[in-house]
Amino acid sequence: MRKMIMFGLKYLIMVLVYQLKKHIFDRFFTGEEGAKDSRKGVGLGLSICKSIIQAHKGEIMVENNKDKGSTFKFSLPKENE
Repeated sequence: MRKMIMFGLKYLIMVLVYQLKKHIFDRFFTGEEGAKDSRKGVGLGLSICKSIIQAHKGEIMVENNKDKGSTFKFSLPKENE
């Protein structure tokens, strides 16, 4: 059985609706149209994270928190000691 190390990052600002969660790691996906500020990205950050993590045989996911916000988690295999 392969041992994995899990990392998590809580994002307390927004709960992601199912449609966003379904595509959030897709290249060039930016969420809802008409962002409310000028800092809207081009949709590459999470896609790049996913590619790097998968290249190292890991996994990445996002889950909604019960109270508020979402948690991004990723796991990477632990090296043999």
